[in-house]
Amino acid sequence: MSSTKYLFNPQLWAGVGIDVETVVERIIANGRDITVGYDNWLRLGFALADGRGEAGREMYHRLSAMNPQYKASDCNRQYDACLKSADRPGGVTVATLFQMAKDAGVNVSARMVEQVEVAEQVETVEMDTFLDKVSHDDLPPIVQRLVESCDNLQEADMMTLGMIVAASGAMPGICGVYDRRRVYAPLYGCIVAPPASSKGRLAACMKFVEPIQLEIREANLRELADYKAQMAEYQALGRKANPADQPQEPPFRSLFVPANSSSTATYQALNDNGGEGLTFETEGDVMATTMRSDYGDYSTGLRAAFHHEPIVYNRRKDNEHVDIQEPRWAVMLTGTPHQVVNLVPDAENGLFSRFIFYKIDRRVEWHDVFRDDEIIIDDVIRELGEQYLPIYHLMKSRKACPVKFRLTPAQKRRFNAFFMELQTEQANQIGDDMVASVRRLGLVCFRIAMILTVLRSVGSDSVEWGSVERVECDDRDFTTALELVNVLVAHTAMVYATLLRHDEPQQDIRMSGMNDVQRAVFDAMGDEFTTKDVIEYTSSRNIPRRTAENIIGSFLTRFRVATRVKNGLYRKTSIAV
Repeated sequence: MSSTKYLFNPQLWAGVGIDVETVVERIIANGRDITVGYDNWLRLGFALADGRGEAGREMYHRLSAMNPQYKASDCNRQYDACLKSADRPGGVTVATLFQMAKDAGVNVSARMVEQVEVAEQVETVEMDTFLDKVSHDDLPPIVQRLVESCDNLQEADMMTLGMIVAASGAMPGICGVYDRRRVYAPLYGCIVAPPASSKGRLAACMKFVEPIQLEIREANLRELADYKAQMAEYQALGRKANPADQPQEPPFRSLFVPANSSSTATYQALNDNGGEGLTFETEGDVMATTMRSDYGDYSTGLRAAFHHEPIVYNRRKDNEHVDIQEPRWAVMLTGTPHQVVNLVPDAENGLFSRFIFYKIDRRVEWHDVFRDDEIIIDDVIRELGEQYLPIYHLMKSRKACPVKFRLTPAQKRRFNAFFMELQTEQANQIGDDMVASVRRLGLVCFRIAMILTVLRSVGSDSVEWGSVERVECDDRDFTTALELVNVLVAHTAMVYATLLRHDEPQQDIRMSGMNDVQRAVFDAMGDEFTTKDVIEYTSSRNIPRRTAENIIGSFLTRFRVATRVKNGLYRKTSIAV
């Protein structure tokens, strides 16, 4: 690689409000290897030696370890040389680290933190919900039972998402074809909410798959007991024992994959459980910390597993090479805005677009904590999990030859028309970064329809999962999936706009921050308005269509004075009153 010279005054980055440690953490969280090529590796060492002296050695190791050629001894030797050299080539100072990070696509400004603070202090805008968009009777009966146990629509949305994601990690016997690729059910979900906003209630959704987890553990204990008995017999043979006959210890299987495991431990757990697993964590910082300390491997595995792409690693124990060909890993997280930024620092590394985001705003109200002493949500969801258990057994029996899920021809046409319009809308209003999210939301929609189809069969004899080859999506489940995604795209856009970094500065979210054109367009609209209304108004004033669509996007995300009801339809919020 060519030797690029970074000729900067050491004071260039003074006042940016971000320290070296934070930049290093962001580089690692983004999975960026900035040490490719000896010249870059050398300059990084000089930059850290200049900015942190001996304290920079540990950072040098962490950044160097992202390169497959990393060796601790070589790294130590190189850093010793960098510390001893007072004459650093090419004007290399600590500023070089900032520029290398920036060139690698990592945000090096303090604006990202400021955006979180603005987002947390902003006047509350009530986000749209999805369960009020579908008929209660059209939901699968098992979902209806969950919804009945919730206090309000926002909680019902959150718990429904939690159960759908949890169930997606325990559906081994069904697949579909999407964009000419075989896809399975697992989803990634993230609930974004301020502290003390009841997001911790989501943990109850783990009870849905607890009966499955208990069966796996009991089977594991039986295997371990058999192994110990066989091992005792083998050892009793003494010198007569044939090493080739030595019993092999069974793998430790568990449906749950802890978020605080290293990437190697996580992949080992997935492999031991046949490539399947569910990570369910109510504190997003747990996974964010793991990703920061694991040199980017964890993020790489997450991105690959979403599309069932192979995860290959060398297991240190016995120097074993492990190859998970089609990982089926479901992930459900909750986190505060700060935790989400730590987990997904920007929209460019691909992890953001793989997650379903649902944003909950704090409601300053007290609810009756004794409203119904007879209902314990954990027990309700565990009971639903017991009802699902027979379906799981049938799904498991079909793992080698999964049931083929598909949409009807009419549903396919409706699906393509919906996402074609949605992609155009989001690209024009918010930007190209949202296109990746919209495209993956298409896959998410397909998977949700698949999951709802399976859940509908709970307690019903309408589908014999043990014998059928194909199953078509019920129109009710297809409509529910579309309505759910139609709301989720607005939540995703809000997380994108208020939390993640952008090239333009964060704007004042109140109406006073609008320019004259934006204010004139907004004042001309009614309480509900359409894209067509805005374009008709702006075209009569010679404002280009693309500008008009950008103005709509600013109403939704920058100023938060309107919410998206559905494609092309918007409603003004209380802030605008």
